[in-house]
Amino acid sequence: SRLAKLSEPLYMRLTALSEAAAAAKQITDSLKAAKAHRERVFTALNELRMTIDEIELIMSKKHWDIPTYVDILYSV
Repeated sequence: SRLAKLSEPLYMRLTALSEAAAAAKQITDSLKAAKAHRERVFTALNELRMTIDEIELIMSKKHWDIPTYVDILYSV
């Protein structure tokens, strides 16, 4: 299924985000830390988001425990 095929990229991208965030957290120079967040963490976050957005489209609302973009948009 499409969902099963997305589980590996989801795991890999989540791991990449965790590693990028951990590496950026170790940087003591503020400017270098900010650049690491912009170049590595933000990039990893966007890649993870693409996978999650795709999963959100195919996952049943019954099994999706977090608010969708539509839920947030129309709750304001």
